[in-house]
Amino acid sequence: MIAEQTSTAYAPFGLLTRAAELDLETHTVHTAIGELSVQTGRRDRTDETATLMLHGAAGSWTTFSPLLQAVELRGDSTLDNLVIPDIPGWGASPFPADAAHFTVDHVTRAVAAALRGLGYERWRVVGHSFGATLALHLAAIEPRATVGLTLVSPTTFGVFDAVRHPSAALATLPAYVGMRQAMQMLDWHERAGRAVVRGLGRLGFMRGLASPLFRHPGFIDGSVYDALAEEVRPHAFTLASDAGGVYPAQGLWPRVTCPVVALKGRHDVFLARDDLERLAVVVPQLQSRIIDDCGHFAHVERPFAVLDALVR
Repeated sequence: MIAEQTSTAYAPFGLLTRAAELDLETHTVHTAIGELSVQTGRRDRTDETATLMLHGAAGSWTTFSPLLQAVELRGDSTLDNLVIPDIPGWGASPFPADAAHFTVDHVTRAVAAALRGLGYERWRVVGHSFGATLALHLAAIEPRATVGLTLVSPTTFGVFDAVRHPSAALATLPAYVGMRQAMQMLDWHERAGRAVVRGLGRLGFMRGLASPLFRHPGFIDGSVYDALAEEVRPHAFTLASDAGGVYPAQGLWPRVTCPVVALKGRHDVFLARDDLERLAVVVPQLQSRIIDDCGHFAHVERPFAVLDALVR
């Protein structure tokens, strides 16, 4: 009964920040663009396919901890071989020493190299927000190795357009335009900007600042806001946005051949109305699903709905 009630509750879990709490191990993997901090789970030797999880531009590996708690509560045994990196510039993974290496292609190839360094030649991917863009690129450049994609709130064409034409996007994605402008301002002095945001978090203002991300911000556990305040990386966010603005999605994503499921919260303010339709034009096998009563963080707000939709 408790498990059933939890599975239907809104945002039933807080974030866990210690790998051991989720039976994960932390590794440092060396790549061509620098070190990656990677969390790995129990390895099932009968299945050499990794389950890769890629976070968005506002978090670290810990953003997936509510989804992993849902897995544990349900007793789902199909998500062995977990590989959850901190994307370069976030969490414990340093920003590349050469900023020219912070592109969708360089970052994605670093992740693929890390997977192979851990002994995997095949993978299914769960990507959130910017991580969904990386997931799609990984499937495009590694079609034989990528067996399936689950895209959670994939910030694709609407955000790409907003980067190129921010004034026009004020009418379609005002929350994203506002956040990008704030990050650009904080990026003038990264260290001071992060300190300001952490200070606001300690004073309790993060719940209000981050409220557009969630359908019911008052019901989100405080640990989520603490993590957002800690993981604000203005420089990485700004450059990730810039990378999306020049990314040739329409030329690359038709190469994606694996099954793809795209999930959108019905109240997600970071996806344009036609994002999933435009994505389905270039990725015809895509199946899209709307998650009711949910914003931009479905794996936090509705983790069991995401678990039910995962491409296995």
